[in-house]
Amino acid sequence: MKTLFLGSTGFVGNALVENLESDFDLTLLTRRVTKIQDSRVSIIHGDLIDLGTLEVLSKSKFERVIDCSWTGLPNLSTDNNLENYKLKKTFIETMIKADLREYVGIGSCLEYGDLQGIAHENHLGSNIGEFGRVKLEVLNLVVNSGMNFKWFRPFYLVGARQHKNSLLNTAIRTLESGIDFIPRESSKSFDFIDISQAAAAMKLVIENQNCNGIYNIGSGETKSVNVIVNAVRRAFGLPEKEDHVLKGLSADIRKLQVETGWKTSESLDESLQKIISKLRVH
Repeated sequence: MKTLFLGSTGFVGNALVENLESDFDLTLLTRRVTKIQDSRVSIIHGDLIDLGTLEVLSKSKFERVIDCSWTGLPNLSTDNNLENYKLKKTFIETMIKADLREYVGIGSCLEYGDLQGIAHENHLGSNIGEFGRVKLEVLNLVVNSGMNFKWFRPFYLVGARQHKNSLLNTAIRTLESGIDFIPRESSKSFDFIDISQAAAAMKLVIENQNCNGIYNIGSGETKSVNVIVNAVRRAFGLPEKEDHVLKGLSADIRKLQVETGWKTSESLDESLQKIISKLRVH
């Protein structure tokens, strides 16, 4: 299926492209110079804000879009959220007219708001923040289009290419400077999952023609922030902090597992050790 990929240089997009490029007919839309090793991957340089780019895309007869883009992250301001919604709306409407058959989008666990416990894909969120609400509005555009769609709700992703102010990067940078790292709300719990594990799960859904709808992407269990911090402390030979776990939100991943057979290939601690090693090298 001829596939247009948006957001290939971002944290999620980069990991997903690495999983897909050898098996899919991919064309990447990018504003940057991008190095792709696989000759089967094509590049279109452009920007969704440009009407000329939209015209090129609409004439290219793509059958599927994989959309990992969200301009301006980690900026979650009202203006940035609104700008992204407008871009998505115009793009989706343009591609529908061009007979697009399938839309694969990246949502967020923030669509569940402040729910606690286990979140099923059908659960409605409560007290949803603006970013989560805008993601849901984009999802509604896709659902109402009548296209086949696959909508991923990643929980808390960890990886070597995260933003410099991520928990992992901040902990490493602080301890390297000789200062003890004390995170805010260290006992809060989240469903953490390695980005490479998440990308592998997404690939299974994308390549399965029988898959459709919303898919939680997580480990299915919560870990405290201190689990992340203590993994960094162990790497520095420092004693671990005492862990007091508070209740959090975890992903119900039964739909993902039943339809694709996916399961994690390594523990969170194993993933963290590999990620921390990469980050300390750089």
